[in-house]
Amino acid sequence: AVVEGDAVAFGGDVILKKGAVVEGDAVSFGGSVVKGEGTVHGESVSMGGSGFGRTVAGGMVKSQRSSRVTEAQDAADDSRSGFGRGLAGFLLQFAVFFGLGFVLMMFAPQRMKALEATIKAEPGKNGLAGFLGLLATIPLTVMLVVTLVGIPVAMLMWIALALFVPVGLAVVANAVGARLPTGKLRKTQALVLAVGLLALLLVGHIPVIGPLVMALSVFVSMGAIIRTRFGQNSRSTPMLDPLQTAPML
Repeated sequence: AVVEGDAVAFGGDVILKKGAVVEGDAVSFGGSVVKGEGTVHGESVSMGGSGFGRTVAGGMVKSQRSSRVTEAQDAADDSRSGFGRGLAGFLLQFAVFFGLGFVLMMFAPQRMKALEATIKAEPGKNGLAGFLGLLATIPLTVMLVVTLVGIPVAMLMWIALALFVPVGLAVVANAVGARLPTGKLRKTQALVLAVGLLALLLVGHIPVIGPLVMALSVFVSMGAIIRTRFGQNSRSTPMLDPLQTAPML
């Protein structure tokens, strides 16, 4: 097969057999790129080896301890297990944000670009709008659940909110990734999103500063979504852009 853009695998390998051609980059998160007899015109990027997933899973499982294990060894085992759980949670969070952002950048690039442009142009107004919008969901939910008719509406509102938060963070991450250096790697949209998201999530784990940065990112992105009606420039804008206008990543 011939891939006109990038070939990206998350949690697995990118394997190119005879006759396979990737005109862009071959990228594997948590796996490796196996060229074989295939051809990659761009970069071959592997983030984590082929045993990466097994290593993370192994860190989450506590080994069978005998009665002779000392307290110091128990503490060390607990620390490694806790690290494994934390790393697995981090990768899961990264996968959700990256997956939603990547899909929307493929099928709704104009809306994502509109959201990113709004975030860059008016971060203050977006942050205020996002804060007030999220604050208003609480009394609005109370008002809706009072009546039976309003309960499904309240459920749909919270489902939409649960989707908009990671999408908004993906937009912020894409804006951050565009400003970060990637060395000799060609800046594709997939790589920019991955680098920006990785930086944003790592900062989010810093005590005190991290939660503040993540909260501000959520407020700004949600405000942009509210003010632009999810990147809608006009009432005639479809939810998903026509497939032929979506850039190949």
